[in-house]
Amino acid sequence: MSGSDPGPARAEPHPVPAIAAGLAIDLLDLTLAGPLGVAGAIVAGALVWWLVRARGWTGPLRWFAVALTAIYCVLPLTELVPLGTLVGAAISIADWRARKNRP
Repeated sequence: MSGSDPGPARAEPHPVPAIAAGLAIDLLDLTLAGPLGVAGAIVAGALVWWLVRARGWTGPLRWFAVALTAIYCVLPLTELVPLGTLVGAAISIADWRARKNRP
């Protein structure tokens, strides 16, 4: 293999994982309140790490997304705010619009 081989083609991101990841983060935030919120933050951070890696995000942007998710899960009184699902839906809509506008 040569050094210029681009490797396998990257698949288009599917809308369901972004929404499902957001929903899972919200469910973790809801069910793991209090001291267990730290465990939920770790699991949610791992989930976001997987999602943004699959989307091709690298470097500081990936770490920022993971840190923001962990902070969201640890903060009190965020249990009833479905922010993860809303962000997942926004990502899915942005992907859909980008695919729709492609020639």
